[in-house]
Amino acid sequence: LIDLSFNKLSHFDNQYFYHLPISKIIVNNNNLSQMSFVKGDLWLGNDNNLEELECLFDGRELVQINLNNNQIRVLRSYCFSLSNNLKLYYLRNNRIFRIERYAFFKLIHLTDLDLSINNLSSLSSFVFNDLKSLIYFNISFNKLEFVYKDLISSLINLVVFDISNNRIKFIEQEAFFNLKYLRKLYLNNNLLTHIENSTFLGLESTKDIYISKELFSNQENILRIINSFQPKIIRKVLDYRFFDSLNFYSLEKHKTFEIKNCLD
Repeated sequence: LIDLSFNKLSHFDNQYFYHLPISKIIVNNNNLSQMSFVKGDLWLGNDNNLEELECLFDGRELVQINLNNNQIRVLRSYCFSLSNNLKLYYLRNNRIFRIERYAFFKLIHLTDLDLSINNLSSLSSFVFNDLKSLIYFNISFNKLEFVYKDLISSLINLVVFDISNNRIKFIEQEAFFNLKYLRKLYLNNNLLTHIENSTFLGLESTKDIYISKELFSNQENILRIINSFQPKIIRKVLDYRFFDSLNFYSLEKHKTFEIKNCLD
């Protein structure tokens, strides 16, 4: 283990340690504007000034990358294509506005991906195509407007999906159809005001769903949600007067179905 945190490093090249038996490198809270990844299974480079990731030529040992709170703007294609063992990839609170088509190429063992608090407004179709082992995906607090089926259909093992606090105003029908293992879905604080009957088709196993009040502006949306999820509602989050005319007979599976401030 090498821990060089809380220094004033402006450049770090772990080629210096290439011949040493080191598996973990920690360089949090420095002034790094660039880093090269060659050796080690754990890289912690939070709270620096990184603007761009240097692509790996040999990253087969790499298991975890933490680069939260940096200045990264673009995720380049093929940068970690040799890091087949990478499982945890955290890029929270950067300035990422573009992810190239093959940025996650061959990351077939990745289980956790955090892209929250960035500047993403759009994503290429199939950009997450290789992430079939992904379990936790947080892309909240961005500027996304659309959720297309091609974007997430490959995430077949996803359990937690947080896309809250974006600008989502459209979800393609059957967008979540392949997410058979999804347990928690966060859609709150978006601009979504309308859904179709098949918008949430396939979410039979989802237990916790968080949706903002905008979707409940009319009973048509409410009935579509009920027919899609057939959830067991924890009624303490609801106001009975608002739902007097609805039939909850088939609400059986969900543990939590949260509707915030629906009576503002």
